[in-house]
Amino acid sequence: MARIFGNSELLARTKTNREFSEILYNAISEGLDYNRANADLMVNRVKLLLWINNEELKTSLKIAAQGLRKVRKSRKSLLLTLPGPVQQN
Repeated sequence: MARIFGNSELLARTKTNREFSEILYNAISEGLDYNRANADLMVNRVKLLLWINNEELKTSLKIAAQGLRKVRKSRKSLLLTLPGPVQQN
């Protein structure tokens, strides 16, 4: 979820609403009560908040992106300490 949310600004600029909604739904369908209309609504709200240059949203997006970078760094460190072959996803 952090990956999708952290990249919301890029997704909003480069994807259609439908494509963005599909990506969001695939990532967090349970959090959206398995309802695609909720994904569509969330995409529309994110795009609206980006359009009005909402500072709170921009701060949240930055925090999500930072969190994702920290998780990736921690995961990489952890994988280096495990014995044997480890599949990287």
